[in-house]
Amino acid sequence: TGVFCGSCFCLALSALTLVFWAALQFRPGTLPGPAVQLFQVAEGFAWAESLACVPGNGTGPRGPSKSAGAALFATDLRRGELLRIDWAQDTSQANGRGRYSEPAAHPVSKAFSLLAGLAYDRRRGALYMLGNREGATRCEVVRVDPWGPSYATVATLPVACRGDGLAVHEETGLLYAANQVSFAQAAGVVHRVDPVSGSVQALLAGAMAADGTAVDQERGLLYVGELLSAVPTLLVVDLATGQVVRRVFPHGVAALDDFVLAEGGERIVAADFVGQAAVHFPTGVGAQATLALAHLNLPSVVLPAATVEVRATMLAGGLSTPTAVRAGCVADPASGFSEDKLFIAEGGGADGSVVSRRVLAFRMPKPKKGGAGLGAQSAEADEAVMITSLPAAGPDGGASNATRTS
Repeated sequence: TGVFCGSCFCLALSALTLVFWAALQFRPGTLPGPAVQLFQVAEGFAWAESLACVPGNGTGPRGPSKSAGAALFATDLRRGELLRIDWAQDTSQANGRGRYSEPAAHPVSKAFSLLAGLAYDRRRGALYMLGNREGATRCEVVRVDPWGPSYATVATLPVACRGDGLAVHEETGLLYAANQVSFAQAAGVVHRVDPVSGSVQALLAGAMAADGTAVDQERGLLYVGELLSAVPTLLVVDLATGQVVRRVFPHGVAALDDFVLAEGGERIVAADFVGQAAVHFPTGVGAQATLALAHLNLPSVVLPAATVEVRATMLAGGLSTPTAVRAGCVADPASGFSEDKLFIAEGGGADGSVVSRRVLAFRMPKPKKGGAGLGAQSAEADEAVMITSLPAAGPDGGASNATRTS
């Protein structure tokens, strides 16, 4: 959600434009959801942009532990910092009590003036980030050692970083970097990056401020959020073909920022940047799609280039311009980074001198029986799904072989 435009005035103007644009949109109300108890993980951020949970090596100061060494990493877009948050569990008690450490800056922070998306490849144990060096006009994809001081640039994108999302396809090890490019036109792009060879290829072009990204590892689908689409939109790309196969319209979302897949890829939990909330909605695949399609008396299939309309349900409100939602990564439920926790980053700070933003968390509600998902009050949200055919998206026509979304 950040903008790299050379001056604080431009940054403030872009933020005001975003708020003004959102106020003009017609948005059905977000459905009420279950109350969740938010708790603070860390504070002191100017603009917390992206998060990544990194599992530990299983060895702590008191010997082997299932949760030892795990950490949550966060980028501060305004201050150009990569910060690590640890969890100190009180092993003298059996109730899982502990505390989060103060954020500590990784040495890579000294080399960059703006840091954006984060992604962790669990298969290869690799942490990646997006960043601009001072005065640079091109975004670097950087591999960072989460437990040591080393880092190395693995690829360079043809555009500068902004508040962009980053995701990894763990089967291939390829990275997918979203870039907003411009708030004024459909210029957003998603690049496919090979961190081994350093090759960069445009996969998707013409998006309205491409921002959040996530990969459905099981189905080989890439989800890309359009932050400034006239109607908040998720583009779903088949990674085998590079084609847009589905568009998801989550009604009740003001500005769709970064998000995470939940419930086996059947649900999205997202940051609503302008709506000041964390929301969730079905993706239109799996059990949720079967339920919704049965309700509409349609065959339970995902149609090529279909549209899926859903109603978002609020999980947590009253946030300060949330930018990203990420899940924990540790199986041990006593860990502060357990898999049943969701972490939220707050952004929107005007400049790097105001450090009032936080990283928050809550325990993810368990899905209710009957398909409502994430403890929703009823199945109304899922029954709002409607699927209609659209013309298949064609190639961009350029040498990049990117798919154009408009």
